[in-house]
Amino acid sequence: MKNAIKLMLVLCLFVNINGLSSQCTPNQNFINAGNSGVSPNMMPNGTENTPYQMNYTILVDDSIYVDISNYVPAVMGLPVPSFPALAAINEVAIDAITGLPNGLSIANCNPTACSWPGGGAGCFTIQGTPTETGFFDITITVKKYIDIAAGLSIPSLPGIPLPGVNNAVGPSEDIAVWTLFIDTAQVIDTSGQNNTHINEMNGSFEMSVFPNPSKGSTQLNMTNPKNESIEIFLVNHLGSIIKTFSINRTKKVALDTNGIPSGIYFLKARNEHFEINKKLLIQ
Repeated sequence: MKNAIKLMLVLCLFVNINGLSSQCTPNQNFINAGNSGVSPNMMPNGTENTPYQMNYTILVDDSIYVDISNYVPAVMGLPVPSFPALAAINEVAIDAITGLPNGLSIANCNPTACSWPGGGAGCFTIQGTPTETGFFDITITVKKYIDIAAGLSIPSLPGIPLPGVNNAVGPSEDIAVWTLFIDTAQVIDTSGQNNTHINEMNGSFEMSVFPNPSKGSTQLNMTNPKNESIEIFLVNHLGSIIKTFSINRTKKVALDTNGIPSGIYFLKARNEHFEINKKLLIQ
């Protein structure tokens, strides 16, 4: 069953993209630090119809506490009571990836097909050419395969040693929860004018941001014929939300950008009917 799952992952999820690197190299500095997890713990922004590639290093724990009653069969007809015990991690394999925009996939898993031994390290790549724009909530989930030593004794079952468990399907864990922003491909302005008043129509809702770049404050002007409630988020290039607010029947909103470090940010306006994303430069 485990091999079948891996084969499906290889065939369905982990396809190499022509024109991009065919391998990844683990970050040895992250491995030497000894903190299990994934590095870097973010996804840089991308652009629609533009090749995207990001390499990640993964460091796997060598053990985990589990309730062995979930894995050990009943002994002499007696059910095994709940009992936490330290189990060795035999292997960790990517179980699911959700939220990636069309055109992106995970590939180049090193050293094996997106699985790594307990206590080991490796890398994988997220790459491709995104064909969608907007904000995407990405989650990468791994499945842990565990070993439980034979002869373990539970206090409530004195004198009854338990059988060992080899390569059992253990708990799942989300090793990454990221937000990815894919920007709309920009049209080069050859008129020689600086177009700082950005306008975009999405159905019946229209929003403009001016001035852009912002030097201390900017204003969001909205055409909202249906007087819908709208959530607005200011997000940095790492996907972290800097500010959030809600509006209802409001036509103008002043956004104070004092104290926010200079750089490229994104304004995300959404409700149950639409979502609009704007790039905002803060100086």
